Amino acid sequence: MKKILIIFIFTLFIPWQAFSQTQAWHSGLFRVNTTISAGEESIETIASKAERNGMEFVVFSDQFLVKGEYGLLPFRNLLCKSMARKSITTYGIEEYLDRIESAGKKYPGLTLIPGADIAPHYYWTGSPFKNNLTTHQFSEQLTVFGAKDPVFYRKLPVIHNDYMVFSFLNFIFSCSPILISVIGALVLLSSKKPYYVDAQENKYYKHRKLKLSVGAFLILTGILWCADNRPLTYKTGFNQYSDSDALPYQKVIDYVRSKGGDSAGITWSCPEAKMRDKIYGINLISAPYLDDIERTADHNGFAGIYGDAFHAHEVGNTWDKILMEYCSGKRKVRPVIVGEADYHGRVDIKFIQTVINCPKVNHENIMYSLLEGRSYAVSNAGNSHITIENASVENGICISGPGEIVKYSSRSPVILNIKGKVEPQEKGANLQGEIRIILDGREITRKLINVENFALIEQLPANELDKNTVRHYVRFYIKSPAGLIICNPIFIDL
Repeated sequence: MKKILIIFIFTLFIPWQAFSQTQAWHSGLFRVNTTISAGEESIETIASKAERNGMEFVVFSDQFLVKGEYGLLPFRNLLCKSMARKSITTYGIEEYLDRIESAGKKYPGLTLIPGADIAPHYYWTGSPFKNNLTTHQFSEQLTVFGAKDPVFYRKLPVIHNDYMVFSFLNFIFSCSPILISVIGALVLLSSKKPYYVDAQENKYYKHRKLKLSVGAFLILTGILWCADNRPLTYKTGFNQYSDSDALPYQKVIDYVRSKGGDSAGITWSCPEAKMRDKIYGINLISAPYLDDIERTADHNGFAGIYGDAFHAHEVGNTWDKILMEYCSGKRKVRPVIVGEADYHGRVDIKFIQTVINCPKVNHENIMYSLLEGRSYAVSNAGNSHITIENASVENGICISGPGEIVKYSSRSPVILNIKGKVEPQEKGANLQGEIRIILDGREITRKLINVENFALIEQLPANELDKNTVRHYVRFYIKSPAGLIICNPIFIDL
């Protein structure tokens, strides 16, 4: 009994160190394209290169379907011109997943996660006859990752992802134009009936040629209309001739949530990237889509670091807005950020990484860490590599890291601990950086640090925690000549 009492007192007054003892960080690549779609290196080559460069996991996300199609009225599915590029669907979904699995067996020290880049929707404006035909948001993408089931990918509700399916109501509706053909057949039959027969039994037909023409036209129209409706093909409910706002993207997110469960994630890709180009006389315009991140629900977040300009992580911007919605209960799914390598084989494979925290690297732990935000995103500059050794919040009872929750206690101060370094350390290098700490969407600290080897202990102002809100968060990012780190938040529950 005495022994039990001693253990109880020890655990009560000594901060719980479970997280810090298992705070093992593992570097990996998120969103990698291969020769199956837009990349220049094979799955096997990338796996080999990643392993040599110290990576412990790779999330592949080749382009799922790249196709543009424009049709003319009245039969836009039949009178159309389409162009497609190589993708997972042209290569074969089963073959793609099998090849990733096979490569994983060749490199047992590396965990390979399958995924896909998807563009759920785009829309046309202008006219090919006025030389102003324009496609919008062709590059607005989401990254789906984690699922291993080919059926899951085959049935993604993405524009032009045609697959055979039978729905009684859809079949009846799609085939309803056949009534026009029936009317045409009745017109043809009526043309065989004479309107007058004389005494010599000569038969006279009224407007027979016109009836024949009209009947044939109606029969052909009904058949073509039915064929244009594609009665046995899945339909997303949206077409490329109208702007459907964020609805097509929400439909994909809902699909991943319902069909993928905890084994699949979906994040917004390169949300601040913009594109303007002209191919074969067609204008291609994709504007930044941060607003769609805010208008859609139940996604897992977005790319915080990638190869273009990005500001969504800055104080009070998109990330803080949706984090506040999550803490207030308006969002059910935690919005995290990832470091999006967007690797195609043209840059240093170590340039942008996602670093996760878990005791052991395997498929399940990687997915859990990514989806829960037990990670940070990093971009490196030159040969330098900036790393986090510790990021935690302590309240005197327990210690929690990124993606975890610490219970607030008024009896102890809430302390944020951050420790990191740069490797390798180059002589004469400018290693002065700036760290910004954000609490519930407000910047509470901004300090200059030497990122060569730094440690920061910051007491969080408990008086700034809104007592009407149960959950709060603290996060930080570090900007320096050695690189940029954006860390996922640590949550504080009152």
